[in-house]
Amino acid sequence: MLSEWGLLHPHEARFLADSLDLAAAEFGPPLRVVEIGVFEGKTSRGMYHHLGGHIDYTGIDNNADLQVSPPFPGAKIITGDSAELYPFAPRGIHFLLIDGCHCVNHWMLDFLHYGDLVATNGYVWCHDTDPAMQGLDRQKHGPEHPDYYCAVREGMRLIAPVIATRWELFTDMAPGGRGGAMLFRKRPPME
Repeated sequence: MLSEWGLLHPHEARFLADSLDLAAAEFGPPLRVVEIGVFEGKTSRGMYHHLGGHIDYTGIDNNADLQVSPPFPGAKIITGDSAELYPFAPRGIHFLLIDGCHCVNHWMLDFLHYGDLVATNGYVWCHDTDPAMQGLDRQKHGPEHPDYYCAVREGMRLIAPVIATRWELFTDMAPGGRGGAMLFRKRPPME
């Protein structure tokens, strides 16, 4: 049931499910998924059930909110700062979900580091991209500065030239007030 996908709004859960279907059609089962920001594992379980268990899942979480444990059998969890853990993530990721620390620095590092590990034609799904929520939701670290709040759009602006070279913005879904998500698809390398 889509309403049981953690902190996602039902329309975000539908968008995530549709995005997973695109990746599954491209790569087939099992879908290699990396999720940055596991929290309670509800979104992870939603992906697991949506894909009928045909998922090779790795979750990355810093355990700052709570002690994260594997959300379903066979799930792998790597704990620590996502900015430091990308060397331990799988290569050839089919679907990357970025929903960890939303400060500008972490978001950019997550997109750049883990995006390099995404397979050609693979997808990156970014949560909390609605322009109305940028600068909100103070993170648990950093000074009182907007870039240390939810700053996903600012991170995108700062690395736009890099994104443009390898990524296609597939969908920008902003619900108008909270949340929002964007889906990127990795282009083949330029000849």
